[in-house]
Amino acid sequence: MLTNQDQNCHGKNREAFTLQPIWRMSLSLNDEPERLLVLPPFDADIRDKILALKISKKPMPMDTGDSEADKRFWQKLVSELPAFLHFIDNYEVPAGLQDGRYGIAAFQHPDIVDKIQETAPELTLLELIDKIVFRRAAITKPWDGTASQLESQLLEDNDCNFRTRRLLSGSNATGTYLARLKDSKVEHARGRVISRKVQGRTIWTIEPEKTTDTPATKQEPAVVVSDAPDPVLPKPPVIG
Repeated sequence: MLTNQDQNCHGKNREAFTLQPIWRMSLSLNDEPERLLVLPPFDADIRDKILALKISKKPMPMDTGDSEADKRFWQKLVSELPAFLHFIDNYEVPAGLQDGRYGIAAFQHPDIVDKIQETAPELTLLELIDKIVFRRAAITKPWDGTASQLESQLLEDNDCNFRTRRLLSGSNATGTYLARLKDSKVEHARGRVISRKVQGRTIWTIEPEKTTDTPATKQEPAVVVSDAPDPVLPKPPVIG
């Protein structure tokens, strides 16, 4: 819809014809994590196709709030449209922001990315892996295996069985989430998951979570007590 140059337009009971519109799809929503769930995960497949901008509330340039003020503001807005369109038609996108497919390069505001990642299912999977595979089993070496082997191991844990089943209920959900973790830029997930092909099967290697070593307590220098007798100091001369 957004990348094809030719678009078919077919009204009801009318003959279809072809248009070449210039359009984009826009979605506005609040930035609470649960509201952002309507957006797809910003993985490698979608990251170059979305502009996610953060908009902050600012004072209106004109008085608004009553019908007459709102009407004046709307009239002013409409009167500025020709100048705005002229600016758009003559604007040259800087070389560093150009994109051959969409015209302008993709961008996602870091605050929005962080909030989406708070509820990302792949990070929930990593949390379960750390809890069940590494911490409870006290394993410090990387885990190797297929997605189905990992899923079976996670489901064996009675305490997290329900949570695991709900998370991995979709078809090939474990493999999908592992692939996202492989490409994840989140600090505690980056570089922890890799994959390789062995006889046509995908084998995943998952590194254990990095632990921060507790810094050594700074020791105060020891006080050395000597058994040697106190030195005999010369008596001061008597002045008389």
